[in-house]
Amino acid sequence: MMNKKISTIAGSLIILAIAIALGFSFLASNKKEEIQGQNNVVSDNSELENKEVVKQREEKVTKNNQDEKITVDEMLVAKELYKNEKYGFEFVSPQDLFFRLNSTDDSIVLSDKRDGHWLFQITISKNSENLSLNSIINQEIKRTNNNYSFDISDTKIDDKIAKKILIKNYSDYGNTTVILVHKDNIVKIHGDNSTTSINESFESIINSFRFSK
Repeated sequence: MMNKKISTIAGSLIILAIAIALGFSFLASNKKEEIQGQNNVVSDNSELENKEVVKQREEKVTKNNQDEKITVDEMLVAKELYKNEKYGFEFVSPQDLFFRLNSTDDSIVLSDKRDGHWLFQITISKNSENLSLNSIINQEIKRTNNNYSFDISDTKIDDKIAKKILIKNYSDYGNTTVILVHKDNIVKIHGDNSTTSINESFESIINSFRFSK
């Protein structure tokens, strides 16, 4: 009788132990699922955040490249409209021309996309001596070479009086220069009229030149 009672108690304890073990197992399983769920939420949020960051970067790159396109050699950049905030002017660039990346506010160089040879250059310098336009033209002629034949004509840039110098017998690039005085600065636009297409690009730049200040 005593053995039967002990056996019954032992059986009850075993059943209780199994129940407790199952309970802990169930709680552990629920906890694991809860932690996994939290991790999934964090993972999903992180993935969404990463996608958002990538999207923002792509949008920024797209926006930056809307009016600027870098060529393969990364030395030239195409811009539909060039703006110079320092000196307050802008002009439209012909579609077949590129800006040299080493250009500055004081020296803007445009090249063709074939070999990168410069075709046009806009330079801005201080008119520290307060020279007249005619005096600047005379200096330009002396600086070039008096042996060449020059054709000087009047022109206008954004309704401002300017002078165009054409070197008639100059065989190299840069045989045409338009010069004007804007405020206390001397603006020189160097170009070339050796071919019809290049001359048309030069005239296009001149005609689109505008001063904002």
